[in-house]
Amino acid sequence: MTTGNDGTTMTATERVLAAIGSGMIALGTVLEWIVVNPFHDGAVPMIYLQGMSSGTETVGIVLLPAAIAVLVAVALRPERWASALSVGVGVLAVPIVVVHVASYAEFHWTFVPGPGVAMVLAGGSLLAVVGGRALRRSTAREI
Repeated sequence: MTTGNDGTTMTATERVLAAIGSGMIALGTVLEWIVVNPFHDGAVPMIYLQGMSSGTETVGIVLLPAAIAVLVAVALRPERWASALSVGVGVLAVPIVVVHVASYAEFHWTFVPGPGVAMVLAGGSLLAVVGGRALRRSTAREI
């Protein structure tokens, strides 16, 4: 099957996977991005870092509406632009999270990435792969 049943560029499976990926990004933005290392022995600095309560305290606030936009685009009209939007948000999500976590390198053993980081990385990777696959197929069909 090269297209969806209704002539769209995304198959039903790709639509579901894109919805799961955008849901993972949305959920990951509201979870903690930075947590205290449970294996840390010693004193923990009495500081509050952005992302300790939620990823929306930091650059995650950009990813939440982007993930919702992908979810709506894929649900309403899974055409070529929805595939491109999926790729864009997926490719954008991964470096945003990596750069944010890397900015806390000075606290390497005291604070570690939280569950929100894993959710956003997994969801972003899923979106990039699924959207890229649908976009590649639609581009090859035009040639």
